[in-house]
Amino acid sequence: TASFDGVRPYCSNMPLGSPCNSGSICESSTCIDRICATREVPAGEECNISNDCAEELPCGLQSAEVLSPSVCCPSGELVEYGLDLFCSGMPIGSKCKSDSMCERGLQCNIRQRCVERRIG
Repeated sequence: TASFDGVRPYCSNMPLGSPCNSGSICESSTCIDRICATREVPAGEECNISNDCAEELPCGLQSAEVLSPSVCCPSGELVEYGLDLFCSGMPIGSKCKSDSMCERGLQCNIRQRCVERRIG
């Protein structure tokens, strides 16, 4: 089927195994590793875009480490920092840029690591 996005026509309802850059062109509505697929990526596993993820989870950077992979965020939430989107709820020891990236009760210290929040 041909569709039009306002700029150019593109194919839609592509069968499993067809090349894709977005789930919107796939019959299954799922595009994984640029291939139309039926499998949805579970929480914590690598993804390319949020459409890849199961349970409508967002796809974000796992940590602030250089070359950190994008994963389906187990927390279900993203944190925007600069031009990047990170998963929130990072555990102790994760490289971070702000407190909002860390699990509840943790903070991002001066060394850019999620650590237990100090009281007082």
